[in-house]
Amino acid sequence: MTELRFLIPGKAVGYYTMGKHPNFQRRADYYAYADRVRWEARQAGASLPLVASELEPLFIETRMRSLTRVHHDPENVAKGICDALFYAGKNAKRNSSDKYCGGQFHPSTYGDNEGVAVLIRPYATLHAEDDK
Repeated sequence: MTELRFLIPGKAVGYYTMGKHPNFQRRADYYAYADRVRWEARQAGASLPLVASELEPLFIETRMRSLTRVHHDPENVAKGICDALFYAGKNAKRNSSDKYCGGQFHPSTYGDNEGVAVLIRPYATLHAEDDK
């Protein structure tokens, strides 16, 4: 895989699990956001689900921009994006786990144009210049 960049416009939604007192609307919002993440990734040329391996790990970087200071935790947003890209749906590949995926999430910034910028690249490209 080569470097892939895309933007998920709109309000970011963080990872959500059913707890002791489930909130079904939040879960529905999370699933809808995962669908939007996959759609934007496919529009940018991604073949989903992503596949990372021990020999070919991936690095995913996220930058969240919000209109207000009331938003999801950037770490949870990054986790939700990873889960959406490596989803193990009905027709998913067997090795579509994010076990060999690392990354970086940045603190949220504020202003117009709400959304999350995503950069995906092979982990090996991060240190290619160090090996020279």
